[in-house]
Amino acid sequence: MPLYPRLAAALLAAALAATPAAAAEEPADGLTQGGWRFNVAPYVWFISVEGDMTIKGLESEVDASFSDIWNNLNIGFFGRVEAQKGPVAIYGDVIYADLEMENSIGPLSVDADIDLLVFDFGVAYEAARVLLSDYGRDFPIWLTIEPMLGGRLYNVEGDLKPQRLAKVSESETWVDPVIGLRLMSDLTPNWNVRLRGDVGGFGVASDLTWQAMLGVGYSFGLFGERDATAIFGYRALYDDYQTGSGADKFAVDATFHGPLLGLSVAF
Repeated sequence: MPLYPRLAAALLAAALAATPAAAAEEPADGLTQGGWRFNVAPYVWFISVEGDMTIKGLESEVDASFSDIWNNLNIGFFGRVEAQKGPVAIYGDVIYADLEMENSIGPLSVDADIDLLVFDFGVAYEAARVLLSDYGRDFPIWLTIEPMLGGRLYNVEGDLKPQRLAKVSESETWVDPVIGLRLMSDLTPNWNVRLRGDVGGFGVASDLTWQAMLGVGYSFGLFGERDATAIFGYRALYDDYQTGSGADKFAVDATFHGPLLGLSVAF
């Protein structure tokens, strides 16, 4: 199994292993209390790509570092929105990028152009909170454990233009079910850490899709007290999808990964 699927599986397994430790711990107050709370988080993802793409039966590598991609990035948009009431949160996360790269098909160079749209959506449930430390009377440290259930929509438009050959193009859209877990904890009154992992596909559309993200945040006041968080992290997204055969085959088997920077604002 390649490195990234093993990494995602390990992260998810570690998170799942932590769940029984929650026992009957309950905070005096926290996210389980109050009315609706909203969070908007624009971010920038410095994407690298490793994998292969097949269009009209023509298979090409699609390997590029984030510097190669960002030198040829026509447009990109990344953002996450979440609404939470009590222990339930509804979320949506969108990735859109127009990526250009130069790779190869055997001895031939090929120009690849990929319009990538990924939309994650679903529901998270605060299943447990574990008291990790009494950092101080006014600031105990809690670990929040939240299972997730949702889906991932892909829309991929690909062009391959081999040297001295005609360009081939195709567009495909598919949706995968995903299950996952996220862990969140404050480290100090300002610093926090979050881990998110999911896995899906199960042959419904993709054979396999998975995602893992580890982030560190620094909270500060923007419009109110600690209502904004600057986030630095690393994210990896993998998908293995194919449809058709022969000259009609379309397939993506690729990992998108890289560091990210974002700003999360709660209101």
